[in-house]
Amino acid sequence: MATFITCRLANSRAAHHRNSLAVVVVGFLLFSLLATATAWAERPRRPRPPVLSRTLTVLTLNLRAHLDSPRIRELAIAAYLRRTKPDVVIFQEVAPPAAAQAQRVLPKGYAVAHRQNPDTGRGLAIATRHALVDSESVVLPGRGRPALGATIRVRDLQFAVVNVHLSPELTAVKRRQAELTSALAFLDRLRGTGHGFIGGDMNFGDGAPEDALLRRCTDAFRSRHRRLPGFTWDVKKNALAKNNGYASEPSRRLDRICSIGAWRVRQAAVVLTKVLPRPKGAPADGPRLHPSDHFGLSVHLQPLRLPSKKTTRRRR
Repeated sequence: MATFITCRLANSRAAHHRNSLAVVVVGFLLFSLLATATAWAERPRRPRPPVLSRTLTVLTLNLRAHLDSPRIRELAIAAYLRRTKPDVVIFQEVAPPAAAQAQRVLPKGYAVAHRQNPDTGRGLAIATRHALVDSESVVLPGRGRPALGATIRVRDLQFAVVNVHLSPELTAVKRRQAELTSALAFLDRLRGTGHGFIGGDMNFGDGAPEDALLRRCTDAFRSRHRRLPGFTWDVKKNALAKNNGYASEPSRRLDRICSIGAWRVRQAAVVLTKVLPRPKGAPADGPRLHPSDHFGLSVHLQPLRLPSKKTTRRRR
């Protein structure tokens, strides 16, 4: 009887040992699989190669048309453009005829597409020092403001640009939403599945309801500067903005450049922020001029190669 009990205990201990060993082996295998999966997920991914070795510089600026000593302001804008030579420039509030004022401030060699705004009499312009393949405009819902689009080619890269100046009234939220929705659809039609961006004076600030429509785009300035305000309409620093805005209108980031497709934002900065020298004969107590009531926004975009479409063959 004692021998039988001893054998049973020995068998029980052996079985327990085998079960414990199996648990350890299974646990080790699961841990190894988990570690392998984590390492695979966190592996350094090869960056998508750029289409161009250099970046494209894009500037958006509201010119304020023929108001507030335009010739003096145009000289300052022209000097900035000669120094920086952006690849693409998008202007809003261009004095009629739109091409004339745009060409006065641009260096030689820029092609210009333009469209007058029947709502204000002022216009939109897109200028580039590369090949302007095509341009067209659409009428946005609401008061008939236009959106101007262009297709531009730089070497092997072709991309679409849409320039907008949305309704300015502080209470026109729904109208701006309809305008922006239509402008984004216009950009999608122009670019197809390729590169493109939309920019201009959008007349709403960060956190506004209209902002939700831009979530599928990359906001160039905000992608580089999470905490900076980036005000392009600054009633504290720009006397033209303070004197020409709506009552109690706050400083806001009204001017945007938002990309769709494979772009890498290299730089983004608010520009044309310096006060101009007081002209001869101007009253000493008169307001100091800036190049415009809006500051400009300059961004550097690098186009990346679009992901290739994978084709699958069905087995027969």
